[in-house]
Amino acid sequence: AFLFAWITVANGARTGAQYSVMGTASVGTNVTPTPAQVTTLITNDIASLMNRASLTVRVCTNTNGTVACSGTGTGTPPADPEPGSYVLGSVDVRYTYVPLISLWDFPGLGIHATLPPTVIHRQVSMRMLQ
Repeated sequence: AFLFAWITVANGARTGAQYSVMGTASVGTNVTPTPAQVTTLITNDIASLMNRASLTVRVCTNTNGTVACSGTGTGTPPADPEPGSYVLGSVDVRYTYVPLISLWDFPGLGIHATLPPTVIHRQVSMRMLQ
């Protein structure tokens, strides 16, 4: 179940970043998707996971060193080595995995029958042509 959650979050982050940078290339639109649209896409992408309320999504752009972010979290896109040619888009996704069935747990001894609640964090950055 943990690996399924990790893969789902990683795929959601990648899908959100691709949608952000390719949105203007979609048939019938020439408008960049809003951060709310990207967040909705990722939220729908992880719909099969339990504990969906723990999902946080932060969408950022770095345009010539000017960073604009929307959403929760603190992730920011890295510096772009060619800022005059591209806009760097970044999607930062965090999800807390909580095991479906918790057996027994002795955290002081480091013994767990199941994984403790674990934050899965994925950040994807892609370039957009200006």
